[in-house]
Amino acid sequence: MATKIDDLILQRLRRAMDLALEDVGKQFGVSIKTENASYTPQYATYKVNISTINSNGETVDKYTVDYQNRARMYGLDPKWLNEEFEYKGKTYILKGLNTRKSRYPIVALRNNGGTTLFTIDAIKQAFDSAKILESI
Repeated sequence: MATKIDDLILQRLRRAMDLALEDVGKQFGVSIKTENASYTPQYATYKVNISTINSNGETVDKYTVDYQNRARMYGLDPKWLNEEFEYKGKTYILKGLNTRKSRYPIVALRNNGGTTLFTIDAIKQAFDSAKILESI
């Protein structure tokens, strides 16, 4: 029995919770993931996100929906969602728009599955460069 909550306990709990939630998500046809945690030595809370899965098998989360609904307001092309782009020699996939981040609102996935945030201008440049290369 744990007498206090610390980083190690939370890491172990998160792994166990994610495994259990994966099975529940499969049962209901959704994606369920734990997010940020806050804690004291006696008490902890986790944020849990539940998302639908589209016909391509991709998770539709808040950032995806925000990109779909607001891309044009930011001068972005809605077609860029889930498209690959290159930035400084590395390949990413545009996954969404975090409207709470003013400086780096674009959410993208790296090849290793990690998340990277980008500026609007960086994304416009990356996709405009790809258009120029395609036309050559």
